[in-house]
Amino acid sequence: MDTVGLYSPRIFEKVGITGRKKKLGASVAIGFIKTLFILVATFFLDRVGRRPLLLTSVGGMILSFLALASTLLAIDRRGEVEKSKVDLGLSITAVLSLMASFSIGGLGLITWGLFGHLKKECNVKGMQCKRIAV
Repeated sequence: MDTVGLYSPRIFEKVGITGRKKKLGASVAIGFIKTLFILVATFFLDRVGRRPLLLTSVGGMILSFLALASTLLAIDRRGEVEKSKVDLGLSITAVLSLMASFSIGGLGLITWGLFGHLKKECNVKGMQCKRIAV
């Protein structure tokens, strides 16, 4: 997920966002969405459960990756000259929904939350818990 965040300026440049301030604004939007959905996942984790959030996350990530890949492929096939606002909107939406899906489903959050349960169940301390998880 960090690769999409790190390469987002290049992705946005490919779809037609050329100004530095616009690329920075899009990157800030990614960070805001990621933070917002981590907070949402934190509140819903105990209410909804890990499995529904994880399945929602994976499904959303698959759809987002497919939308982003198909948009970038369509731009490559048409050429750099024929960029449309639909491509721009779809790619930005795909990147933002990808970050939201990753953050809400907890491929980040749930995975790190499981360490606490492993520690309790395994009755290990500190670095040993990390060795078990890795």
